[in-house]
Amino acid sequence: YKFNNISVEETEKIISDKFEYPYILLLSSGKSAIVSCLKALNIQREEYIGYSPYSNSCIFRTIGEMGSPIPLSINQNFKCSLIFHQWGYIQKHNSESDVLIEDSVDSLILNNKTLFPNNGDFEIISLSKTLSLPYGAIVFCKNKDLYNELKIIRDRNKKLSKIQSILKYFSKHSQTLENYWQLMEIYNAHPGNILNNLIKEKFKNYNMIVEDRIKKIELL
Repeated sequence: YKFNNISVEETEKIISDKFEYPYILLLSSGKSAIVSCLKALNIQREEYIGYSPYSNSCIFRTIGEMGSPIPLSINQNFKCSLIFHQWGYIQKHNSESDVLIEDSVDSLILNNKTLFPNNGDFEIISLSKTLSLPYGAIVFCKNKDLYNELKIIRDRNKKLSKIQSILKYFSKHSQTLENYWQLMEIYNAHPGNILNNLIKEKFKNYNMIVEDRIKKIELL
């Protein structure tokens, strides 16, 4: 790619206009998005966080960085629940939790009408799984207050984004660097300039990507 540098906020505006939804933030990865959302919701270590029983071990470990993960199938007084929508399948859940995070991980969003199927507070999309980027995530925030709180958390660690980009690039050649990447992934939330430009380029062709996926699904 030949990049013309624009700010993260400008790329967010492109995505916001695309989905006609105002409260969108770019973060460095799905894991960092989950941790940052839990921070924005002020989740404490001793509080129970419910998660979909079929979620992978990555979800369990990531939630465990901030609170106490418990499968939703167990009857508990959850402070927060994380619902896992996989491959476009909507997992409906009538949670009694105070707050709800919807992890749509590998599902492409068609428009704003498909957001928050469980009326959650945040919805997370992994850009590595949906748009084949090396890392990155989009977080849709339910309202302006949640957006502002998450943005403060996201912008605290801008200085780490360059280190993170270097680690991720070279991690494919070194298991040691891959281990370092995994250790720092959840602590840095800002996407940085390199990832930001990759995201901008991908969204130029977003409609084409969606149409191609739909055609492939129809072949099944």
